[in-house]
Amino acid sequence: MKNLINLLLFSFTLIGLSEVHHWWLLNDGILVHSIFQGSRIEIDPKLLFAERRSKIAINPSDASCWVTNSFQGQVTKYNVDNKKPLILKGFAAPTSLALSNDKIWAIDSALNRIVTASLDGKIIKTIPIQSAKSMVVLDGDQWVLTWRGLQKLTDDGLSPAILTKVTHVTTANQHIWCLDQNGLIYTFRSQVDLNRAKFSIPDAVDIVSTDDGGAWLLRHEMVIRLTDQLIPVGEITGVKNPKRLIRQPTDHSVWLIDTESDRAVRLPRLNDPSDVKLIAAIGWNQVRNTKQVKTIIATDLKWNLFSRNNKREKPSIAKSTEDSKVKIRAETNPPTAKTRLLLSKPIASETKDLKPIAVPISPNETFDHVPVFPNGGLVSVELYNSLSQKRIQNTDQMLGRRFIWNFEGDTYTLLVGLSLDVYNTYSNRDRLKWIEMVVEGSGIGQPIAEKLNQVAQENNWSRERLANFVISFVQSLPYTADDVATGYDEFKMYAFETLVAGGGDCEDTVILAASLLRSLSYDLILLNPKGHLALGVSGQFSGAHYEYNDLQYFYSETTGKGWEIGNIPEAYRSIPVKLYQVPLLTP
Repeated sequence: MKNLINLLLFSFTLIGLSEVHHWWLLNDGILVHSIFQGSRIEIDPKLLFAERRSKIAINPSDASCWVTNSFQGQVTKYNVDNKKPLILKGFAAPTSLALSNDKIWAIDSALNRIVTASLDGKIIKTIPIQSAKSMVVLDGDQWVLTWRGLQKLTDDGLSPAILTKVTHVTTANQHIWCLDQNGLIYTFRSQVDLNRAKFSIPDAVDIVSTDDGGAWLLRHEMVIRLTDQLIPVGEITGVKNPKRLIRQPTDHSVWLIDTESDRAVRLPRLNDPSDVKLIAAIGWNQVRNTKQVKTIIATDLKWNLFSRNNKREKPSIAKSTEDSKVKIRAETNPPTAKTRLLLSKPIASETKDLKPIAVPISPNETFDHVPVFPNGGLVSVELYNSLSQKRIQNTDQMLGRRFIWNFEGDTYTLLVGLSLDVYNTYSNRDRLKWIEMVVEGSGIGQPIAEKLNQVAQENNWSRERLANFVISFVQSLPYTADDVATGYDEFKMYAFETLVAGGGDCEDTVILAASLLRSLSYDLILLNPKGHLALGVSGQFSGAHYEYNDLQYFYSETTGKGWEIGNIPEAYRSIPVKLYQVPLLTP
C-alpha cells in the first residue's frame, strides 16, 4: 500500500533549546513522533497505531498529542517522553477533537454527542448534538460545525447558524476563519463581528489561521497569505498537488503538505522577504520503513510579496467588472471529453448536450476472488421506526453502531453489530476497484437492505421511494461534511469499514449506497466527474439523469442531506462524467 501522506504535523520548541517535537499521522494510520534539532530530524522508532481518519489535538504546554480512534471507541493521549498513554474510553466513534486550556472536547459521531473531559482524562459532561462534524474553541466559546452550518454551543444547546455551507473552520489568536463551498472567506473574533472578504476563491481547498490573526489559503497551484483585514499580501507559487495546510500551535508556524513530492514545507512569516529560503522535510512516504527523513530547501517554490505601490493587477486575482468582487482565474485546461446530461426541467442555456464516457468492465475481470463472510460480517441488525435509545454495546468480538436519521418527517434508528475479526481483515486488505468493492459490499449490504425494504413493504412504498429511503440513510452518516463533498482521498473504504467509522467521503458513501441498492436489485452506475463520485440509479424518477445503454440513470448525491435522487449540484451539471456499470445481483 502506498504510504501517501495524510498527515497532521505539530512542532514544539523547548525554551532555551533548538529542539522541536513533531507528530505525523501517515495515510495508513501510523502516528510518528520525531525530534528536530538543528538540521537533523530523528524519528522515534516506536511507531504508534491510530487510524487513517484519526484527528489530533495538541496541548502546547507539554506537546502531548491527543488522537481519536473511532474503531476502538476511544481517545488516547500520547506524550513526547514515551510515558504510558492516557486512554479515554466510553465512546462509540469519536471523530474530531478540540482543545482548550483545561479541557478536551471530542465529537462522538455514532452517538450524536459532544463529550467534555479534563486533561487528566475525567469525563465532565456529555452534550447531545446531531451531526457535528468539527468544532473549535476560542476565548471560552465553543463553535460547532454541523449540517446547518457554524453554530455556537450554549447552555441551551446550539444557537442558530451564523454561516451555512461551511467546509473549513480554523482558529488562532482570537480569530476564527471560515471557508464555504462557494469559496467565500469569513473571519470574526469571539464577540462575533463577522467580516467577509471582497473576493471568492472557488478552487480553494483549505484554510488555516495564523498567530497574527491572518490566514493562509490553499489553492490547487498556490498558497495565498491574507491579513486579519482579509487583504491578500503575498503568495507561494509553484505548488504541485498539495494535500493541506497545518498549523503548529506552539511555535505558530504553518506548513504546506505536498503528498506527491513527499514533503512538508514551512511557509514564511508575514514579514519575511521574497528571497526567504523555504525549508522542507522530505522522505515521509518511506518513513515507516526507513525511520528517517531529511531537510532540504524547496527551490521550486517562490514566495511573492505583493508590493503596496504596485497598482497592476496581481497575477492570481482578477477583479469582476460587475460587482467589484475578486474572482480567481480558471487555471485548468478545458475538458476534452464529452458527457451527456439530461434534465426533466430546463437548466441554464450553457448546458451541453453531450455523451457520457463509459468505462466497461473488462471481459476477464471477475469478482469471485474476494473473501466472503457470513452476512458480510454483520452479527446483528435492528431497525426501529422511531428514535430508539437502545444501543448495541462493544464487546471483544463485536462493535456496536447506532444510526439515526429522518425520512419524510419520520425518524428511524438502525442498530448494527459488526464482527471485530472481519473489521481487522478489511483493515489489512488492499484497496480494490470501486466496482469490486461494491460487489464485495453487497455481502453486508443485503441483510441491512432487507430491513430497510421491510419498512417499504409495510408502508406500500414504490421502488423509487424505497431507493430515496436508502439514500437518506447513507446521507445521514455524520462522519463527513453534510454539504456536498468536494472530493475523495487516496484510501477508499469497504462498505463494512464505512459502517464502523460512521461515515466517509464521497467514494466511501457511494460504495455503501451502491452495496445496499444492488442488494435490492437496482440497476446502477457509478458517476465519476473529476475529483468526485456519485451514484446513478435507474427507475421512474425525475430530474437530472444520464442515458446509457438505452436506460436513464438518475444522479444521486450520497454526501449531503436532503439530496433526492435526480437532484444534482450545479458544479456537476455540464462537465465530463465517466460511467462505471455496476454488475447486477445474480440469484
